[in-house]
This record gives sequence, C-alpha cells and structure tokens, in this order.
Amino acid sequence: MCFARGENAGLPPVWLVYFLVQDIDAAVKEALARGGSVVTEPKQVGGAGRFAALRGVAGEAFALWESAAPA
Repeated sequence: MCFARGENAGLPPVWLVYFLVQDIDAAVKEALARGGSVVTEPKQVGGAGRFAALRGVAGEAFALWESAAPA
C-alpha cells in the first residue's frame, strides 16, 4: 500500500496488477508505442529488481516488474 501523493498521485485507489517482464525498458517503450503512458518511470527496488507504473489506453493502471534474480 502507498499514499496517493508525489509520484503515486496519478495512481487510482485500486489493487495494482504487476506483470513480470524480462526487460522493463523495452516493455515501457512498447507500452508507450501502443498508446499507454508512464505514471512512474522504471526505478530500482533495492537489489530485488525494478518496477514501473503505467496506464493503458483506457486509463487502466498496472505495473511492470523486472526481477534481479536469474530466471
């Protein structure tokens, strides 16, 4: 859970679905090319991996996760 302030202000008060991706930078680029928008740019979460929050073309919020652990 997080507060709807700062960079989280653009996220709605709903459960946020995360999709596991191999390359978060490529996945964000693809989402933008398909009409999505970035709420939170990819950022590191300790040594666990990276995440980004986005919105789809219909306004739905979702997140991407790139694990630092080998697949």
